[in-house]
Amino acid sequence: MSAPNAFQQNAELMKYGFLADRAQASIQKVINKEALDQEDAEIMDKASAFLQDICDGAELITTGSSHSANAHDSLLAINFALDLLNRLPGIIRDNEGMPQYFSEMSEALKTNSIDSPAFENAQVFFNRLGENLSLVGEKRSGLFATNY
Repeated sequence: MSAPNAFQQNAELMKYGFLADRAQASIQKVINKEALDQEDAEIMDKASAFLQDICDGAELITTGSSHSANAHDSLLAINFALDLLNRLPGIIRDNEGMPQYFSEMSEALKTNSIDSPAFENAQVFFNRLGENLSLVGEKRSGLFATNY
């Protein structure tokens, strides 16, 4: 298997960046008790699925097994989350707690449980993910621009 090229990396960066941005907006609508339209509901589902992919990737890394149907997506998701997790000290105290942490956030988004600490954690996670990916994108765009 070959390493991802700059186009693939930038496409993945944009995919998760757009998801983070749109998830932030949809989460805020839930917090404000605004009605979600179909697009917002789909974004919440995608955000929840992304968190579940991170959970599955963390489980695969920590235990060597996974319940995920798609290990590739799970590992890709955890790859994007790991840099962020390293910048947020104290969120996860041990590797074994990581799958449960992301599973709880995923479930909180599915059920719009705004009173749940996991819902607030998901909001913080997507806010920070968007910020983090923006920084990574800025670094990569300089490199990317010089190649073409």
